[in-house]
Amino acid sequence: YMAQQGRITRISDFGGGEPPVRTAQNVGVGSTDAEVRTAYANLIEEPDKYDPPPAHTLTAWTVPNESGIRFQVNEAGVVTAVHAGDESILLVEGCA
Repeated sequence: YMAQQGRITRISDFGGGEPPVRTAQNVGVGSTDAEVRTAYANLIEEPDKYDPPPAHTLTAWTVPNESGIRFQVNEAGVVTAVHAGDESILLVEGCA
């Protein structure tokens, strides 16, 4: 969870839970890039901040720049993290 000014703004999943967490479109950590692209229209692709290409992120906004989901995709084309929430899904670092 990410909290900002006393409010939860983002929920992140890095995998490892049982059962695995999935979005309403049935994708999550371990899904492929192709599965995310099939499940969500109008994705915004950006390079990953720390991992070299072809690693990237895919963002799907439910309300543009207000709420959405961001998928981190590694060099092998597999989702390694999913972030859901407000515009804080675009923040690269979490909170501490």
